[in-house]
This record gives sequence, structure tokens and C-alpha cells, in this order.
Amino acid sequence: MDNQQYRYIGHGLVALVFCFALLSSAFLISGDQYGKVNLLYLLLLFVVWPLLSLVLSVSASLMRSKKSSVSTLLSLPIWPNAWQSAINDLKRSGSYPLWLFAQGQKLALTFSVGSLIAFLFVLLFNDVTFVWRSTLLSAEQLFPVLNTLAKPWFFLQEAQPLENMVRAAQDSRLNSGDASQLSTASSWWLYVLMSQIFYAIMPRTVLYLWGRLQLAKHIATLKKEELSVSAADLSSAQQPEQLKDVVELANQVQGYVLLSATALPDVLKQQLYQHLGTPEFEYVLSHQENTDNEEKAILDKRKKVLVVAAWEPPLGELADFMALTQGVIIPIDWKNEQFCQLSQLHLDEWRRFCYPMKQWQLQLVEIDQ
Repeated sequence: MDNQQYRYIGHGLVALVFCFALLSSAFLISGDQYGKVNLLYLLLLFVVWPLLSLVLSVSASLMRSKKSSVSTLLSLPIWPNAWQSAINDLKRSGSYPLWLFAQGQKLALTFSVGSLIAFLFVLLFNDVTFVWRSTLLSAEQLFPVLNTLAKPWFFLQEAQPLENMVRAAQDSRLNSGDASQLSTASSWWLYVLMSQIFYAIMPRTVLYLWGRLQLAKHIATLKKEELSVSAADLSSAQQPEQLKDVVELANQVQGYVLLSATALPDVLKQQLYQHLGTPEFEYVLSHQENTDNEEKAILDKRKKVLVVAAWEPPLGELADFMALTQGVIIPIDWKNEQFCQLSQLHLDEWRRFCYPMKQWQLQLVEIDQ
């Protein structure tokens, strides 16, 4: 993970999230024209949302979901193309889930820090009064909730809520113009500050450090495996049955349609065409929104060549599609817009996947560098 590209990705995501947190939080915290800030909104921003997003993040990690806030941000069309190549390297090595988890915690921590800076900035340059407004809640109902939230910082009495503080902060009571009530309501800033530290910043910091530690251990294990594989390659020759004759394959799929289950760079796609010939048509199957393409590909009677990324684990959706048609499947691997040899681990995985599908023939192509 010492590659400079990964640092660029991390810095770019942090800058984007930090600017968004700074602007959005400053807008929310600035309050209305009278300088009144709704305390309940701040609790949603500094307590409820951090805890909810924390649960969702951990749940997605345990379920090994590929969808997260980080992957969504990376899908924005504002990043350099080189970043996608770096992400593919992470997927190829199996480090992507751990990297995604660590980055997610870092971005959540960045958002909280940006919100905290905006909060302190507004307090420094504005005369803010904290109030709360609710048609359904009363001070007697809200106080136990606020008091429970303050348990983690029991040692700081100045940041503990009092029942008279809750009553004083109710917006309808501020209309009387009582200066003492206004002063009491304004003292909520320390309570809000401690809420942000204990419910947003501290949990994310712990998870981020844990995620980085797990990622470092995983990378160390990969390096040991790479050294072992390199030593094995030096001691044994490459098995000839792992490579197929490219000319024979080109004759076999002549007049074919290409099924793209991966986003292959244009440069590599042209190299593939030089060996297989230009397809008569291409169906893109790599995105969920392309279900119409899958139906059209199934109905297409021409010869089919399915190209997949070797490092991507075979999914059930792909198996369902392949069960309805037939052709040649070619797993490929590349790095920095150059084809590279498949690892034995990935090759074995795709062989096991294709073995029960007799209508599909697994082929390998060797393209000169």
C-alpha cells in the first residue's frame, strides 16, 4: 500500500468529504436570522447519524457488501483514470474489502472533524443560542434522553444537562426575553461538543486504526505468498496445458459477439481484437442497469465470447446468465493497461466455476507484451 496512487485516492476522497462536511454543517449550525440553532438537529447530526452510519458500515463489512459510500464516491466521473487501475489492483489482490472498510472509517472521521470545525467556527464568530422545538415532546420527556447520552462524559459536570436547562432551551420560553434563560440555553455548546467527540470521532478513530492494522497484516501475508510463488516458479516450468493456441481460438470464434463482464481499457480491448478478430457486436454485462443487454445476448444466435476479470470472484448472477446460453469464456488479467499472466489461484477458481457448465469452454489467451 505504499503506492503513490493509493495516497492520491485517499487524499482526493478526504478533500471532497471534508469540504462537503464543512459547508453543510456550517449551513445547519448557523441557525435562523435570530441566531437560534435547533438542538435536536445538532443531535441528529452529531449523535444519531454517526451511530447509524457506524452500524451500517460494520454490517456491510460483515456481509462483504461491495456497495459503500466509498465505492459510490469513486464512481463519480471526476477522478483520474489511473485510479481505476489502482482499484483493480486492490480487487485482484483481495485487499479491496479491507481497504474499503478502512477508507470508509477515515471518510466518516473526516466528516465528523469537518463538522466539528464548522461548529467551533460558528461559535467563534456568531452569537448562537441553542433551542429545541417540538410539538410532541415536552421537557420532562426530553431530559432523560439527553441525560443518558451524557453518561460517557460523567466526569465533566459543566457538560451535563440539567432539567432547568432543557426547559430554558425550549423555544417558546425564550420569547419572554429573560436574559438568564438565554444564557442557560447558550451553555449547550459544551454538551454538543462532547457528543460529537464521544459518539462520532472516538468510535470512528478506533475502527479506522483497527482497519488499517488488518489491512497491513493482509498485505504482509500477500507479500509472503508472492515470495513463495516466485520461488516455486523458479523451480518448476510452466505447465503447457495452461495456454491455448491463439490462432486456433481465433478460428473457433470467428464471427463472434463479445460479452463484456468487466470494464476492459480500450487499449487492451484493441489488443484482444488483434488476436480474436473484431466482434460483430458487443454486449456490456458489467453493470446492473444492463439487464436488457443480457436478454438480448441470450437471444443472439451468434458465437459468443465472454470476457471476465480473472481476479473478480464468479458470482451467482453470472452463473444464471451462462446457464441460458453457451460460448467461450476468457478470464484475463491486466495491470497498468498491460496484460499479465493469470495467477494459479484465480485460474483454478474459474475452472471450478466453469466445470459444471458443459456448454461453455474455458480458454486462455497469451498476448505478447
